[in-house]
Amino acid sequence: MPCQRWRYRVILTIAGLFIVLGIASLAHRWIVAVEKVSVRSEEQLFLSETIQVRIVNACGYPGAARRMMEYLRHLGVDVVEIGTAPYVLPHSVVWDHVGAPRYAQYIARIAKVPDSLVLSRKDSSLYVHCSLVLGLDILRTDPFTRR
Repeated sequence: MPCQRWRYRVILTIAGLFIVLGIASLAHRWIVAVEKVSVRSEEQLFLSETIQVRIVNACGYPGAARRMMEYLRHLGVDVVEIGTAPYVLPHSVVWDHVGAPRYAQYIARIAKVPDSLVLSRKDSSLYVHCSLVLGLDILRTDPFTRR
């Protein structure tokens, strides 16, 4: 009889350890999954979305819109239109056209446009999320300083 009790206790102890390890493993997976979601950067959130942008050259530098288009497309942004303004602006501006400022703020961050120059101008006739109007200050950003 004492030998059976000993075996019974050993089996219960081993089963208890498996149960505790299983619960700990599930808890660890859940905690790690929550941490992974919370540390995702804004750029990673946009990977599954397509941001459509129009670029307008208002800096007077020939080819600036095309150069910025290539830079943004390299980063995964869908540039659907480029053009040239008949005027020159000292500072670049990003216009939000759909009432979703996060798209415009994301483009502004890439193009080094200050938050104070991210403006809203809803326009349902445009098929883009936002417009990036290149001013003279854009010539000091990545696509124009890299050779």
